[in-house]
Amino acid sequence: MSKIEIKNLTVDYIEKKKSFTALKNVSFSIEEGEFVSIIGSSGCGKSTLLSILEGINTATEGEILINGEPVTGTGPDRGVVFQHYSLFPWMTARKNVAFGIKQVNKTASRAERYQLADEFLDKVGLEQFKNKYPSQLSGGMQQRVAIARALAMDTDILLMDGRIRHPRY
Repeated sequence: MSKIEIKNLTVDYIEKKKSFTALKNVSFSIEEGEFVSIIGSSGCGKSTLLSILEGINTATEGEILINGEPVTGTGPDRGVVFQHYSLFPWMTARKNVAFGIKQVNKTASRAERYQLADEFLDKVGLEQFKNKYPSQLSGGMQQRVAIARALAMDTDILLMDGRIRHPRY
């Protein structure tokens, strides 16, 4: 059994009474331990595919299975780093990371969550900024907090949506 199996996935959007197909008949599988990158031009459906995998949106047709089970919503088995860093502005970097840990480990004490958050903030070079709020961090630092949160959650699957700019632009 594949870790992730995508079968005949089609996603249509309707805007202003016009239909737009973002993905059409996409099928592939990902095995346990594989690292997969989806590369394409802007607007080709990469973020749409990830939003379906995340369980945030649903497909028009087809299905996604994780460990043989259909994706019916978000789940603690998937850590996500969004293209636009999605940090809670009222929480410090440390609390943002600890929040993610709490979502997947309900039994961890606050002290355990903070210790783990500190470890992952250190891994991304931000331990000294743990008490700063997102508005006090640069965009790159905010993205590293989001990465630390996703990694600290220790999920089976890590989904990362990002942009790579060509050096000429």
